[in-house]
Amino acid sequence: MAAPQEDSAFSELFPAPPPFWQLFTQENVDTVKDLQREGEDIPQDLIPLVPPPPPADGKYVVFSGNYDIHNTLPPLEEIGLTNLFPSGPKESGDTQDKAQSDWSVDRAVHLQRAIRSILVNFLELVGIFSQDATQAWNKWADIENLFINVLHIVNEYRPHQARQSLIEILEGQVETRKAQIQSVKKMRETVDAITSALPQVATTNELDQMANGTSSKAFVAARSDWGDLD
Repeated sequence: MAAPQEDSAFSELFPAPPPFWQLFTQENVDTVKDLQREGEDIPQDLIPLVPPPPPADGKYVVFSGNYDIHNTLPPLEEIGLTNLFPSGPKESGDTQDKAQSDWSVDRAVHLQRAIRSILVNFLELVGIFSQDATQAWNKWADIENLFINVLHIVNEYRPHQARQSLIEILEGQVETRKAQIQSVKKMRETVDAITSALPQVATTNELDQMANGTSSKAFVAARSDWGDLD
């Protein structure tokens, strides 16, 4: 009797989907679009098809965690950590493109400095361990803070990485479609060349000969050309 109870308990971990998923038919979707275009009220039974508005406070909750809908990287000071390097300009507005470009160069310089500082602090940590290991915790905290700053600088490149990845995907799709178009054009030229080489049947007698299976030169040539086409 224990096995059926275990199976029943396990199956309850995956509840049935909400019933309103059945409302998402093409007919209902088109009806909602037409009503929204005309400015009319949406029927109550079609309300689940209307996306909810963005949160008024700009935040949403997922698994008891609060998140910002703009998905911006907060400064280290806001999360209680020490920022060892100056912060870059905000990425909003077209007038700050030049400053953002200059700051990208500064990020690379600060990242190199942080890596060198980690190596130097690691050598100092080894020296402290060789003399008095109890005094190493302060140096360990410095190294940890350096690593946090390095990760923060790298994370500031994430928007640029996402944009470049999207650009590469789109460029790849464009090149693939261009190659497909060229392949179709090449095949069309091949078909045009073969069809232009086919003999022109001008008389009724020749049509009758082809229909009767007579081995005329035109019929044999046509069959040979069509065989090449296949």
